[in-house]
Amino acid sequence: MNDLRQHILAVLQRSGLQPADREDVTQETMLRLSQAQSRGTVIRDTRAFATRTALRLVVDRWRDRARRNGQLPDDLAHPGENEPPSAASGQVQALYAALGKLPPRQAAVVTLRKLWELEYAEIAAALGISVENCRSHCRHGLERLRRLLRPAGEQRRR
Repeated sequence: MNDLRQHILAVLQRSGLQPADREDVTQETMLRLSQAQSRGTVIRDTRAFATRTALRLVVDRWRDRARRNGQLPDDLAHPGENEPPSAASGQVQALYAALGKLPPRQAAVVTLRKLWELEYAEIAAALGISVENCRSHCRHGLERLRRLLRPAGEQRRR
């Protein structure tokens, strides 16, 4: 179990969460794993189950914070840094707002691939989908993000 905790913490390292929040997500992930096992849920790959659960919890935290604050918290705008956002924070907020408009699977794949820089195989394993499906979600998600983030004047011309 300690190896699994270390794996979850390593996955969360690039999440943009503060260390205390990463620990909370790890604890919640371990609790959910334990609850699933006690209910008799068959878990073929414990590591993939834990990774998928942790990633979903992180996305839930991002959405909750963004909803509560009406903007992104500093630790998400600049992962790993404790500085306030720069003048580009409006663009970062627009990006995360657009990510929130994507279907959940597309948002997860785009976030994990482009922001966390995970490999397609890692993302596919974490989300329980094929690598091809993962690539498709990323491509469609990026296309949708481009349309959502296109300036208003450009949207009318196309």
